Amino acid sequence: MDGTNGSATLLTFRLAADKYALRVSAVQEVLEYTEPTHMPGTSEVLAGVINVRGRIIPVVALRHRLGLPAEDRSVETAIVVAELQSQEEDALIGLIVDAVEGVIEVDEDEIESAPRLGSTVAAELIEGIVKSGERFTMLLRAERLVTDQAAQSMPAADDSQACAPGASP
Repeated sequence: MDGTNGSATLLTFRLAADKYALRVSAVQEVLEYTEPTHMPGTSEVLAGVINVRGRIIPVVALRHRLGLPAEDRSVETAIVVAELQSQEEDALIGLIVDAVEGVIEVDEDEIESAPRLGSTVAAELIEGIVKSGERFTMLLRAERLVTDQAAQSMPAADDSQACAPGASP
């Protein structure tokens, strides 16, 4: 529960023709798109890394992760920096989205369970679905957007300058 009185505050964004959301509590910031630096030997889901105020942040190609076709970047393309909470430690990741739409507040009981069949996105990635008129917004689970295989190939998101532009290996 993000808000008061059983409400949830969600950051909504677009991927292809569909609308998705993350809980605002998992979002640290939204950045203008900048081309990530590719990391050799990493999963295709990992687009690369970016430097955010001296911190190296892995960036996930969210379209690829969700099984959507690739698309050229536009002026609306953004990187949503989200915090992944795990039992070991919290980590930051960037998620490439086509466009950020805004912040909405919904009652928790408006978030319905995701159907098990008929979704192109694996059910474990979807926390629920919010219906708005005839449209649906898929609420994603931030902590499940990185596969175990991709997480193992990601650099640690710390204050190290090892991958910073201009740094020597």
